[in-house]
Amino acid sequence: GVGHVFWKDVSQIESGDQPQADAYNQCTTFLRDFFSSSKRHVADATHTAQTLTSTVKDKFLDSLDRPYDLNQGSKERTGLLNDMIQNGDSIEHPGSLESFMPVAPGRWRVIYAPHMTTMSGLAGGEFSVQYDLNDDGTIVSHAKCNFPFFKGYLSVSGTYDSVNNEVCRVDFDEAWLKASSNENDEPYPK
Repeated sequence: GVGHVFWKDVSQIESGDQPQADAYNQCTTFLRDFFSSSKRHVADATHTAQTLTSTVKDKFLDSLDRPYDLNQGSKERTGLLNDMIQNGDSIEHPGSLESFMPVAPGRWRVIYAPHMTTMSGLAGGEFSVQYDLNDDGTIVSHAKCNFPFFKGYLSVSGTYDSVNNEVCRVDFDEAWLKASSNENDEPYPK
């Protein structure tokens, strides 16, 4: 059967609160399996979810230590990511507005960016990064910083657009900082 589970925020999922974490995992596994299938018919959904072989995207997601936050770079993960890009385990024409605008708007968490984990490791800290992409092509990014010399948020804003069918671009034109050692603090609205 289908049920409903509600949670206040992603911290309940990250900390493993029950029954929210189990319901979230069951839901995301089903949806990942269903939408990575070549058959997307509701009548086939249960069968598809049970019999689907792993895609490169599934293998990449399974390789993550932290599914909701930034993961350390590795040769395996980078290889799987490159395989996804090269072999099209993605939307068709990922750089075109027509392809990415139906899925782009919303809040996105960065889960893999080796350049970020390398930089943060060199500085003895870590980042947690989210992007808010809006329907009008504007973007706001907040990088929560936890470093010995700075705790708080590094935020930037700008626009995103298409370059061609394979490449999109982000142009940041404003940046600001918010110092805060409060673990539960949020970035201030722009």
